[in-house]
Amino acid sequence: MIRNSRLVLVAASLSLAGALAAMPAGAVGVVNGDFETGDFTGWTLSGDFSNSGVFSGAPSAQSGTYGASFGPVETTGEISQTLATVAGTHYTLDFWLQAELDALGNPDSNSFVATWGGATVKSLLNSPVFGYTHMTFDVIATGASTVLGFTFRNDPSFWDLDNVSVTAAVPEPETWALFGLGLAALAVRRRRRSARR
Repeated sequence: MIRNSRLVLVAASLSLAGALAAMPAGAVGVVNGDFETGDFTGWTLSGDFSNSGVFSGAPSAQSGTYGASFGPVETTGEISQTLATVAGTHYTLDFWLQAELDALGNPDSNSFVATWGGATVKSLLNSPVFGYTHMTFDVIATGASTVLGFTFRNDPSFWDLDNVSVTAAVPEPETWALFGLGLAALAVRRRRRSARR
């Protein structure tokens, strides 16, 4: 009887682990992270935006129709969003970034900073030119809301940003399977102790 119960419990635990592992990562809700509205809808703008905007086609867009370009001179501009998060939860921050050449084909004085909850996730200063590059980071929320921000300066060329997303991290299938087996072992141990009494 104990052996049959153990097999049923192990099978149920593995089934639960598989179902949980198959669940997709949860989007946190970056609004207009791909800039496909053709503007900065969903983003809070601050600082200098005199040489910045959302533009269609290359070089601004990494994919889709639109992408954002930033080129404030001798000062910075910033876009940010406040996202609903769960304290202690890991999230994956993804975005695509490129640094353009100036009109003469030279790199410029520039800076770029990505922040999560006020902490710097990625910082570039006087970066050489590079094409659209996928950047991804594991970040942890410390409260019920977290501010995601991007700060730019590029004299007088542009940074291009596209496809910003934040998703809740999901443990690997192996992690769920080990969790399920651990529960099964605990349940079997408890049953054995009960049978001895």
